[in-house]
Amino acid sequence: MKTTDPEAKSDDRALVAGLTNKGPWACERLVSQYQKRLLKLAYGITPDREESREVVQDVLVTAMTHIHQFRREASLGGWLRKITLNA
Repeated sequence: MKTTDPEAKSDDRALVAGLTNKGPWACERLVSQYQKRLLKLAYGITPDREESREVVQDVLVTAMTHIHQFRREASLGGWLRKITLNA
């Protein structure tokens, strides 16, 4: 799902900047903003709830530690979905 909401894109830019600068608020916001969506995606692939939770936890940690690899022309949500599908 692509977002065309300029506010959402601006929020994602601020979130990416916060993650890049290692802001603790950004990690909390990443989890609160994307955890449920990614969990639904993971659970659709592997119907084991515990495994899905582990996948999402790994994805969020990967995103936090590899945010410098995020290409800013893509959407943050799309990048996270791709990491989840690959996990």
